[in-house]
Amino acid sequence: MSIQSALADLNARFKYRSDRGESWKILKGKASIFGDCEDYSLTLIWLAEGKSLLRFWLALLTFKYVMFYCKTPRGVGHAVLWVRGHGWVDNIQREFVPSLRQKGYRLRFPYLVPHMLLLMLLRPVLRFLPVSSAGAGKKIAIVVGHNARAQGAVRSIDGMTEFKWNGHLAELIRAHDPRNIKIFNRVPGGGYSREIDRVYGEVDAWGADCSIELHFNGSVNPRSTGCLTLTSGTRGSRSLARRVHDRVLTVMGNEDDGVRARGRRDRGGRSLWQGRAPAIMTEPYFGSNADFCQVADAHKDELAEAIYRGAVEYLEAA
Repeated sequence: MSIQSALADLNARFKYRSDRGESWKILKGKASIFGDCEDYSLTLIWLAEGKSLLRFWLALLTFKYVMFYCKTPRGVGHAVLWVRGHGWVDNIQREFVPSLRQKGYRLRFPYLVPHMLLLMLLRPVLRFLPVSSAGAGKKIAIVVGHNARAQGAVRSIDGMTEFKWNGHLAELIRAHDPRNIKIFNRVPGGGYSREIDRVYGEVDAWGADCSIELHFNGSVNPRSTGCLTLTSGTRGSRSLARRVHDRVLTVMGNEDDGVRARGRRDRGGRSLWQGRAPAIMTEPYFGSNADFCQVADAHKDELAEAIYRGAVEYLEAA
């Protein structure tokens, strides 16, 4: 199989899912496959080399392919693949590019073949090594924006609402640590302010250490684009917002609308100020922009991971 055919096949079936522990693997099967950045690169090599492990290792030994550890534009550790005669590719770009530096990546070091072999051989052990949960047992509240009666903005490509799309995103986030992450939904009744007060009262009663309210933006302009995170401006909220925002922006790859503070009486401000725990609101993309709706769908697992990892990083530093 040619490298381009292998890439097309992989992109059609690959869904991002973080490893439990440091577990490298080739993703096999004919249906959807799930893995992380290292798995993406390994599987691309395997497919391009005709699913032959002998050819797989020979190609690595002759430097036809070289995997590198790098930092993404937002400083997140990541694996990318260099392919002789084609350039660079990873599970974020999903196409060959001549230079990663132009994309803001910073290469750190290549993975040597003995190191790769060791990680793959030790997979049965490494996959069960303990990994940190949400800040050593601290609680993350995920609040789904809007409610079943007033579902918010509508996406241009499929008519899906904020409430429905983010409800599924919330489930993907919770899957990372079901014990310490809980989803909260606004129950219709009594008007907007009472709904916000009620749901954040539930968040407080649960004992959340931080809360993240999920949204996406909307506009009459189909070309509007941007990734925005709202904060109350308190030290905790701003720290949480910056950590989540940087990771989400890396996944989405759209315009950086930044981290913006909202007062209690500003639009959306009540959600940021009502609860005791530091709170933020995420708006990763515009539902009116068809291109970025597709990006959000293609990278929804990665988006969930970005939000989760950003929250954990905040809780571990708090």
